[in-house]
Amino acid sequence: MGVIVTFMLMLVEQVILEREVNYGYFLIIVASATALFVYRACRLKKPSDILLAVIWSALTVYTVVMLVFSYL
Repeated sequence: MGVIVTFMLMLVEQVILEREVNYGYFLIIVASATALFVYRACRLKKPSDILLAVIWSALTVYTVVMLVFSYL
């Protein structure tokens, strides 16, 4: 539920207020999805789930880097 609210806040900020991407909101969404994929990969130990967990983890790291650079 929290992910949906965060996504809606990000959408409102981008569309209605016409601002650029806020990587803070995007990081919350990506980090929660990453946590779910990592948990699923640990529980099921299927190669496809492990690959998805690695991809989402890389996306989370990329989002953190973009967030840091947006403040510089």
